[in-house]
Amino acid sequence: MFVYSKMQINFQSKTVLLSLLFIILPNIFFWLVGWYLNLSRPLINLDYILPIALFILPFRLSKIIGFIAFLLAFLFDITLFAMQLFPFMDLAAIRYFAPFLSNAPARYLVLVGIVLLYWVLMPIFIIKISHKVSLKWTYLWLILLGLVYSPLKEYTYREAPVERFSRGNYFLIKSQYQLYSEHYNSDFISQMRAIPKLSALDNKQKFASYYLNKKPYSNKILFIIAESWGVARQKEVQQFMLQKIYEQQENFEFINDGSFDASGSTVQAELRELCQLQVMNGYALSKTPNEKFSSCLGNIFKDKGYQTVAMHGASSQLYDRFSWYQKAGFQKILFAESMPANMKRCYAFNGVCDSEIRKLVANEFQLVKNQKIFLYWLTLTSHAPYEPDDLINSRLDCNRYELSKGDICNNMRLETQFFDDLAELIQQPEMKGVEVVVVGDHMPPIMGDVPLYKNLRWQEVSWLHFKVK
Repeated sequence: MFVYSKMQINFQSKTVLLSLLFIILPNIFFWLVGWYLNLSRPLINLDYILPIALFILPFRLSKIIGFIAFLLAFLFDITLFAMQLFPFMDLAAIRYFAPFLSNAPARYLVLVGIVLLYWVLMPIFIIKISHKVSLKWTYLWLILLGLVYSPLKEYTYREAPVERFSRGNYFLIKSQYQLYSEHYNSDFISQMRAIPKLSALDNKQKFASYYLNKKPYSNKILFIIAESWGVARQKEVQQFMLQKIYEQQENFEFINDGSFDASGSTVQAELRELCQLQVMNGYALSKTPNEKFSSCLGNIFKDKGYQTVAMHGASSQLYDRFSWYQKAGFQKILFAESMPANMKRCYAFNGVCDSEIRKLVANEFQLVKNQKIFLYWLTLTSHAPYEPDDLINSRLDCNRYELSKGDICNNMRLETQFFDDLAELIQQPEMKGVEVVVVGDHMPPIMGDVPLYKNLRWQEVSWLHFKVK
């Protein structure tokens, strides 16, 4: 009798645990992927409750509906993973990229293949084993999850960093569909879907591309918008950043630098510099008519017989650059997804590091030889939060100049690193005769209680202009 009771208890315990395992089974794949790629995700995704509840029922129709519900839950699950690697990778963006899969690197194709196989085979597997699981205990566990959701929904299992693009998604229990919906309907994303109002800059707004407005134009032009390059309050710091450039001034026809007032987002700076336009009330630039971009530098130089090239290490989806760069007159455009797969990635947007793109810039000038070229490069690695892991050059001694530790120090080190790389680039033989303009997009957005006034000028950007002999 005792042995029988013990066996019954063991069987009951096994049944209870198997039912729990059955419920959490769809989450295990994402636990492993999240751990391997250092991505965030709720421990339990509530979206799988409905398909699990339908799979366990002994009806063909319920299993069909459950299968569809599982596919939808998985779609939102994988999308929120992708958004952490490629910001703005929403469902619409996935649809946009689908036709380009055939040209993707082999490792990406393998990864996509694994995801698609799991997407289809996992619900089939769950349906196959559903009859081996206790209906009663499965539903009891599902009810328990529903009961604990409300008190636990805001609790996390890991301290979340500054939340951007779902990177702070370390909830114990949450709906990925709900999180996607909240992200998609946020004020910022709503602005991304709104058609902007574009108008000419007012007479007071300065822009660095002004220095290109001379005749005759140089046959080779490199125009760079440097991410988060503000103005150091200490003149010595500003000089130190550009030291490696100025050490070569004997090889320049001229060199000048300065600063001016500027504010706004990166894309606002792009339109300021490339098109002398200001943008308001939205960022859906793919919906903006072509004629709005007719006066952009890409179109101006293209009409003058120049090869026009644009480069950026992040996704083309950011600010609809896949669309409006073409409208602005760029004939050849390189984004992260079209760059070689073996190029090193940096923290900012999981984009290609500026030190790698430097090689692509040199290659473009080598390809044109005696032809005319206008190359635009939007840098990336110095984007907030100014990740110290991306620093391979710590030449700038922050303690020496009493620069605040954290964002300010890291930003200025990253900027110094970029200009040191630029100094190496312009020494290449293919860079002879190239006119270079570099300008910041906006001051670095510094988080936390930091005395900005000690180290940075408010809402100012720097510029540099020189020509290699």
